[in-house]
Amino acid sequence: MTSHLKILVGEQSAAQTRTLGTIGYIAPEYGLDGHVSTASDVYSFGILLHETITGKKSTDSMFKEYLRLHEWIKRPYPDATNDVLDPILRDEVGLKKEDSSSHIIGQLVVKIFNVGLQCLKQSPDERTDMKDVVVNLKKINAELIADHAT
Repeated sequence: MTSHLKILVGEQSAAQTRTLGTIGYIAPEYGLDGHVSTASDVYSFGILLHETITGKKSTDSMFKEYLRLHEWIKRPYPDATNDVLDPILRDEVGLKKEDSSSHIIGQLVVKIFNVGLQCLKQSPDERTDMKDVVVNLKKINAELIADHAT
């Protein structure tokens, strides 16, 4: 395999003219002005987090031009979390039960949805950063472990 490197001198620059990303996962600012940053990665992570807990892909046919995955989640959020939670996951964690453990797990699911929503803010400046995402997810994990220990 051969590598090629081009050194640009002076005022020369290079521009990418094709989309480097997957539709449904790229941040809005990338589509508007081609700007990519770590905030773009945070946005993509938020999409993946929501896909994981809803069982829906952001590219699903139900999400057309004016409805996005996170907008679909926000409509009933947080009161009807069960409606957007992946049914397989819901059954696995026992959210159909009417007990205190199920209530606590439901609250943790809402917190996970909220972490995702913080990643999906329209403005990159308003998005959380990955350090805070990790801290929040670790807190949620600790709460889940504590709930199962009782």
